[in-house]
Amino acid sequence: MMFAGAAPIVEKMLTPRGVVLAALLYAGVNAAITLSMGPALALDEVKLNVFTQSLQAGYLPDNPPLFEWTLIAAQRLVGPTLASFVMVKAVYLAAALLFTFLAVTEATGQVRTGAAAAFLLPLLPPVGVSFHQTLTHSTALVAAIAFFWFALLRLRRRKGLADYALLGAAIGIGLLSKYSFALAAALSLAAALARPEWRRVLATPGAFIAACIALTIAAPHLSWLVTSSAESLATAQERLISGDSYLDRVVQGLLAVIWAVASFFTPIAVAAFLVARRPLQSLLRAERTLLFDSAAWSAVVLIMAVLMFGVSNIQERYAIPFFYSGYLWVVIGLCQGAPAARSIPALVAVSAVFVLVFASARMAEAAAPGRPFCNDCRHHIPYDYLQDVPAPAPGTRDTLVGFDDNTAGNLRRLFPQARVVSSHQPFYSPPADQSGACYFIWSTDVAPSPPHSVLEQIGPPLSRFGGEWRRRLRGEAGPRTTYWSVAAINRGTPLANALCRD
Repeated sequence: MMFAGAAPIVEKMLTPRGVVLAALLYAGVNAAITLSMGPALALDEVKLNVFTQSLQAGYLPDNPPLFEWTLIAAQRLVGPTLASFVMVKAVYLAAALLFTFLAVTEATGQVRTGAAAAFLLPLLPPVGVSFHQTLTHSTALVAAIAFFWFALLRLRRRKGLADYALLGAAIGIGLLSKYSFALAAALSLAAALARPEWRRVLATPGAFIAACIALTIAAPHLSWLVTSSAESLATAQERLISGDSYLDRVVQGLLAVIWAVASFFTPIAVAAFLVARRPLQSLLRAERTLLFDSAAWSAVVLIMAVLMFGVSNIQERYAIPFFYSGYLWVVIGLCQGAPAARSIPALVAVSAVFVLVFASARMAEAAAPGRPFCNDCRHHIPYDYLQDVPAPAPGTRDTLVGFDDNTAGNLRRLFPQARVVSSHQPFYSPPADQSGACYFIWSTDVAPSPPHSVLEQIGPPLSRFGGEWRRRLRGEAGPRTTYWSVAAINRGTPLANALCRD
């Protein structure tokens, strides 16, 4: 059998201690690779790095604040740097692996199967690929949905008040991770109430305790959400529904659902096919448990959303809360029974090979950035040139306004004591406790030139700084260059009123 030589090593890892060690190693290696790419922030990191200047009940209308809150805690230790994002992602990754192990162990009573579920988790593309590169709030969602299923499955076995409280905590934390958690959890609980054995667990006074704890945890953000409901609905509509005709949206939506489901489950199906036919046969004979029902109900509701509302944009990462239970059911089905159980080491070995291949690709990107890994390669923009921004006068706290999010987020990294604002996020105003100068910083190499109406409200450029990139990108004849300009914002102008402390 393929990977037979790895069986003895894998068997030794199929223990609680092995899962903990593997989770720490997996999170640590990917953290080290990310840090090796350089200190710059990119993608959603730049916006969030601006928001973490204050602790608020909400920040963006499209996401709850759990990731920002965790990031603020990390930045108290390491500052508003890339290391803070790496730290938070490592914590959520380790938590996702550990709660997956605990959830499947609760469901089956078998530590080996629980360990296999944790080790196979990187075969889910949002976990094995996107988690380390593009995801922010969704990393909290992965951990939260794993925590939810652990608490729910534990409740059926133990039924104590502490277990209802644990479920309430899991739901409350999940509501703070991503808004999609609310629908996914509601569908899972509805599927549970449709089963008599689960009604005896959930239709009790203990469920009221769980609901109270969940609402207490989520209350600060829910109260904020009430005041921002119009913006949240508009954001959701803009993100989920395109401007095409209803028929076009339905076609796009159905194809998107099919792609989300297929991409979510294909890697683990391929792993099972590579190992042997028996695991697949075992899966076909597996019992349709609550885990299966939850995923099936989710698929039906997503299709109904497409048909009834014309939802057309269902991305791969949106599948995480809805089909995570389906992943657990698949793993349990693949690992149950004597013949299938013997295939666990080989399945884990396939997952390990995938992890090694992807980690090697990331290390290659760190060593030689450029195509095919990236085009804009924003992680390699030499933002350190921004350190030439004029130093604040003694006893003052300057406001640094980045015209674009990338500049603003990296200004915050380089000037942690300054008040940093992004002109693209004018609704967020950091605390203003001291007076100081207000500077506008922009780069036509990073973003389009500011509009004329903005340039009229700032003084002449005080300086222009920048230069060559530290790294020459693969396939390019010479190093790229990036330059920034800095100018004082004229006091009393609408721009100063909106972004400075006027």
